[in-house]
Amino acid sequence: MPDLRLVQISDFHIAADPGARYRGQPALANTERLIRALACFQPDVLIATGDLSEDASAASYALIRRVLADVGAAVFCLPGNHDDPQTMRAALGDMAIERLGSHAQRGWHIHMLDSTIPDRPSGGLSADQITALDERISTQAEDHAIVFLHHQPILVGSRWIDRYGLEDGRALRELVTGTDKIKAVGWGHIHHAFRHTDRSGLWLGCPSAAANTLPRRERFTPDSAGPAGRWFRLQENGRVYSGILRA
Repeated sequence: MPDLRLVQISDFHIAADPGARYRGQPALANTERLIRALACFQPDVLIATGDLSEDASAASYALIRRVLADVGAAVFCLPGNHDDPQTMRAALGDMAIERLGSHAQRGWHIHMLDSTIPDRPSGGLSADQITALDERISTQAEDHAIVFLHHQPILVGSRWIDRYGLEDGRALRELVTGTDKIKAVGWGHIHHAFRHTDRSGLWLGCPSAAANTLPRRERFTPDSAGPAGRWFRLQENGRVYSGILRA
């Protein structure tokens, strides 16, 4: 069976004004550059892990829908703290997940979580979400699982954004540690690449499609390398290969 090829992109920060800039960068133009570049990877699945909009407007989501329309892969969109989940779902339709989304393909089950808390930059997962995720993983027919959300469930060493991570990350970390099915957890929000390996698997942060920072900084420090995402090759035997894909 061929590898499942997955691309994660995150933090578009596209506003209603197509020319709007985010942290000095052209958000829409940078996201479009990255979308064009990911075609070389020929993904089977595209996961967009939140903060797709900067202003949560219907007009911004119309632009986002246009950008994602011709990816040529199954597309799933998670909300971030800048998004309005209801407006996002109304505009993006089946591409936008509910509180817990899932997709199964080639021996893998992709679980996607909505970690947003209304009117707060930090994230959270309710006890009901954790219970539902645990049940889905326990009963999934596939041997392997990967989990995506917007907020980081572990500290990444960047103080400016670690203040706004997943508030109840311990519950998710315990769930991941308690099963051998989950091979990796991926998120956005932090605007730089991050990788940590422990006995429970891989913990992977994704850069932004709009503007990135150098890692492990007290405050957002612009990275001149440009927009980026993360590619995955998920193998039938449960191995995960991943790296950074740049525009």
